[in-house]
Amino acid sequence: MRCWKLEVGLAQDENIPDDVTMPTPSPLNINCLEWATCPLVSDAYETRIMDTTICVIDPINGLHLIAAVYSDSVIRFWLFDEKIREFVLVADGAFHGKCILQVKHAIVKGEEGTGDGILVFTSATDGNFLRSYESGGLKTHQLELAPPVYNYQAHLSGVNCLDVFQRHDDRYLVATGGEDNALAVAVLDVSWGGIGSEILSLIVAPSGDILKVPNAHASSLQGIFEPN
Repeated sequence: MRCWKLEVGLAQDENIPDDVTMPTPSPLNINCLEWATCPLVSDAYETRIMDTTICVIDPINGLHLIAAVYSDSVIRFWLFDEKIREFVLVADGAFHGKCILQVKHAIVKGEEGTGDGILVFTSATDGNFLRSYESGGLKTHQLELAPPVYNYQAHLSGVNCLDVFQRHDDRYLVATGGEDNALAVAVLDVSWGGIGSEILSLIVAPSGDILKVPNAHASSLQGIFEPN
């Protein structure tokens, strides 16, 4: 995993002779610089990162939390400091037992006196869907990865696409598309409470039955999109 820094600016007008034919210039100047490289942590060299999701936890100090899912069935949480250009592994865990294909996150607003939290959703090649979380508020640097608090069998085989949408009633709609041509949609109720960065209670439960369309397409689903 690498971090790239893109610098974008308006292109300056250049004086080009009339007798020289030039392609239409781009209105932007874009410079790309490799900013940092994440260290290798798996014993197997062929281990691949299948998906990532990124949350900015401290924009002033340039701190980013990255959840990366790997082909060795491990989810790893990295803290990236853009000022010192360094990745630090802060937590990991293996809960699927299969290659993890997708990962998404959502921010949960805490009650008064409670820090915000991060919900992390993962899915794997066995069709199983897990809702896992890491404890602490968004400004916590030391994270403890806990076991998933909720899971269900979404598909018969691999989950190719996953997305999470927060509804107006603070419930979370989770949509998945599978290798089995099916579309599954679940609505989850989330109860979150604590004091400061300490979580005292976290409950995730389905709101009603899980909706599943067995033959949503003639072939496997590869993407999900929710228009605004």
